[in-house]
Amino acid sequence: MSSITGNQPADPVAKGIIPTAKQSLKDLFVWKQRVLVTSDTGEEHTEWQSPAPLQNPFSLLAQLSFRDVCTTPNHHASKTVAVYFQY
Repeated sequence: MSSITGNQPADPVAKGIIPTAKQSLKDLFVWKQRVLVTSDTGEEHTEWQSPAPLQNPFSLLAQLSFRDVCTTPNHHASKTVAVYFQY
């Protein structure tokens, strides 16, 4: 049985701690990703989707600027340090 999107159907997402752990461990060794798809009518089913293709890491690094590399994403920490040094 193929799905509407053309991807392969997958087992439903497991419920509970032990079944979820087993399913997650098994999914680690599968290249495709298990995705929960919801239709317009609210019906849900799971299917395997291929991940986005990997990009060249060197071209990704070339897109970064010095400011992107040196700034921290946590802006509160940098403000706390700035206030600390004001005293």
